[in-house]
Amino acid sequence: MNPRPSNPVTGLLQRIGLALAAVVFAISAFVLAIGAVAFGLIFALGVAVWALLRGRRPGGIRFNWPQQPFGRRHPGASSAKGEVVDVQVREVPESAQEPKR
Repeated sequence: MNPRPSNPVTGLLQRIGLALAAVVFAISAFVLAIGAVAFGLIFALGVAVWALLRGRRPGGIRFNWPQQPFGRRHPGASSAKGEVVDVQVREVPESAQEPKR
């Protein structure tokens, strides 16, 4: 437990010291975060330039999020199992060629 200082000046100096330490910590955290973002941007730019200098196109970014087994359902999705859906279908002969893309 922190005993209260008997002298009001000492208590004031402690509060000022703690406030100053908190400000220094906040500024250092901000500088560290900005530095990390700047490092990431410079690194990404360097990789892209390196790929272009080597004659390769930089690849795109792909985010592969794992599927959630109990995640959100689509708004129009039905939760009923075995639901009958009426659709019109036509038979395609096997000799039909694949359409050109």
